[in-house]
Amino acid sequence: MNIFTKNINGSSSISPKPKAGNGSCWREFWEKRTGHIINPFALYICPGCGDNVYGKDVFGCHVKKIGCQDDSWYIVPMCQKCNNKHDQVFYIDENLLTPVND
Repeated sequence: MNIFTKNINGSSSISPKPKAGNGSCWREFWEKRTGHIINPFALYICPGCGDNVYGKDVFGCHVKKIGCQDDSWYIVPMCQKCNNKHDQVFYIDENLLTPVND
């Protein structure tokens, strides 16, 4: 099911790096939690904009759901362009969301 999400502005300065054993960056955190590995040399369709990007250019972006009571933060793999669109709203597959705090 697709849902509306929004980039969290300034999350990199607020959210610390993932805890030990969860990867060295937020993309690796997403990979470890979901079991999906993003090949750095394969093309990947960014769920935010639909552009084709190489896996090496995919980031673990902090987002939150819009239009519901859930105020949790989630990680979703998106391209750098989408990651830098502060306060941008995206309509993406809810299955791609991985909670930051479990």
